[in-house]
Amino acid sequence: MLRSECLPNPPADFEARLMDFVDFNDTVLASRLRIRERVMRVESALLSGPQRAADECRTDLWATLAPAAVAEEAEQVRLCLSEANDRELQVRLLEKFRQVIEHAGYALPEDDEQLLQQLELVLVRHPELLRLAYRRFRHAQVADVEVPLLSELHSDVPLERAQRGLYGIFPPGLNQDEIAVARQLDASPLVHWWHRNPVRKPESVALYRWDDGEGFYPDCVVAMMQRDSHGCIALLEVKGAHLWGEPKEIGKAAETHPDYGRVFIEGLRRGERVFHHLRVLEHRLETDGLFTLDRLGHV
Repeated sequence: MLRSECLPNPPADFEARLMDFVDFNDTVLASRLRIRERVMRVESALLSGPQRAADECRTDLWATLAPAAVAEEAEQVRLCLSEANDRELQVRLLEKFRQVIEHAGYALPEDDEQLLQQLELVLVRHPELLRLAYRRFRHAQVADVEVPLLSELHSDVPLERAQRGLYGIFPPGLNQDEIAVARQLDASPLVHWWHRNPVRKPESVALYRWDDGEGFYPDCVVAMMQRDSHGCIALLEVKGAHLWGEPKEIGKAAETHPDYGRVFIEGLRRGERVFHHLRVLEHRLETDGLFTLDRLGHV
């Protein structure tokens, strides 16, 4: 048996229950109006370099965009919650937004169209608002469960034999980088057995506490000869160089399994043949020494 995380299906009233976790605080409410930032602030930002200036001017940018452009951006923010019905989510958000404004003692806009425009402006100025609400709501429902390993693996085509593969073969569907790493696992006396972790199967090892509901299925489950973790298990993910700057991949690199510890991320620089351990550095994955299997023996 292996240990995994499980996220149950969302409840039927998902959008309504999510509203209990959406935090329209005073700072958020203050950003609902189309007020330009003071010119002094923009000019001072220019003295701090282009990146600082871009960050400082973002709020001012949304204040000058046409309502249709803001509405389109707000829709993309909502659609990030793939479990939600977007129309129902917008209705629920608008109603809660109205209630919070009234409770805070602020005057409501003249009509629902203006109220909706204010809500959309809030969503684009605070894109983390829904993501944080989702995490507070759904992460509390993630459960730690046991998943069974298959007793045998069936294939309609002959497969290459593997010395330490759990089923005695190299499984189908591995890409070039994954095959190279699997061969290193298979040849190492430090490895008791290794197993290609399937995606979205009853026997999968999944991680759900790292993001907004999308399961993370590390490429390989590795049983080391010695490791201070449940069953001496380590989790390993092979990451192509073209993905090292992707936000979701960075989030995966920071994930920790409750029983097996952190996920080891390995990758190959473009044009090179030697794999490296990867770690998060300045909002992207960067190399952290040559890939050696003895590191998998440490939690």
